[in-house]
Amino acid sequence: MMSGESVVCFRTLKHSRHTFDVCCGQVPGLEEGKITENIQAYPIKGKYFFWPIRTAVLFKKLDKENDYQVILSRVMPPNGHLAGLIIKLLKPKIKWAVYFSDPVWNSPFIQFPIPWKKDNRHRPSYWLMKLYGIPAKIAVTMSDLLVFNNERLAKYITGAQYEKYRSKICIAPYGHEGVRQKPPRKPDGTFVIAHVGQVYGNRTLAPFVAALELLLVKHPKLFSRLTVRQIGFLCKAEAQCIRNSAAASAFQIVGQIPYEESLEEMYRADCLLAVDPLFDSPEKNIYIPSKLYDYMSTGKPIFAIGDEDSATGDIMKQIGGRCVRCQTNDIYSHLLQILRNGCESGAERYGRFRLGDRAAEMDGRIQDLFL
Repeated sequence: MMSGESVVCFRTLKHSRHTFDVCCGQVPGLEEGKITENIQAYPIKGKYFFWPIRTAVLFKKLDKENDYQVILSRVMPPNGHLAGLIIKLLKPKIKWAVYFSDPVWNSPFIQFPIPWKKDNRHRPSYWLMKLYGIPAKIAVTMSDLLVFNNERLAKYITGAQYEKYRSKICIAPYGHEGVRQKPPRKPDGTFVIAHVGQVYGNRTLAPFVAALELLLVKHPKLFSRLTVRQIGFLCKAEAQCIRNSAAASAFQIVGQIPYEESLEEMYRADCLLAVDPLFDSPEKNIYIPSKLYDYMSTGKPIFAIGDEDSATGDIMKQIGGRCVRCQTNDIYSHLLQILRNGCESGAERYGRFRLGDRAAEMDGRIQDLFL
């Protein structure tokens, strides 16, 4: 599926100098065969437990022809490392590269379920994540290479064992395929902010909505110029928050659309919104939204809401931007500034996250496994 995880996985492999036989989910329109010169796709039925088993069965069959030397398992989805573990047990001599973009067993997004409390925030299943966390923990110990998309995530997952595993840790940030700027939008007096991505769990638009309400009261004319387009999944709690808000008229809820269409939505906006999840402690700020790199590829200005002491904050500093604190007054002040004065694009600095350069680090470490 064209989720954020699948997009960055596909990009990373496509820009690699290695060749990959990829066991993936089975979705409409995807057939077995080459999808790039170096990627052969093998769609496999199943979701929770059957998919990893069927993946291992297919591996056993293909291994007779190819004698694989290295496997790379990924998470998310959370059962990716279960497939990797089964394969490692089937062929102990194979080298195992383990890719993490989420901690799984101690993910800040999961919470212990309370039976009588209805969850309108669409959190990941606590028990399922804990269950798939078992092979993920084993993968950390048994792996020959640990790959993370940022240093904070590496330290969060390995914890006190970070120094022990440091020699086999590879930091391979996400990236984009180049900044492709389109002609500027025709001035029509409106200002469009687009948020492309899922809003659920600890990721909330509530402080942003409150800032819009403040703008409506203090500067109604500026508010009337503003349109906020939400593209992607919106959980019930967030949808209700927007509907009940005095600022509801500013929103256009687009919903889930194909990936290519979401890129067009980004191009049509004047500014792109990135919202970090709100956690109870700074060390949990380990996630970098994959859409941040899609944002960079458009050359458009990025309006990031989150803690400066976070993985997103680290990226924003590198592109000359900043994270606005998740406080109503701070967000309101920044909104007021960009509506009055416009906002500058950091396009000239976005180039440092071009994926062709970023893929080389992981490529080299995988090559070492062959040697």
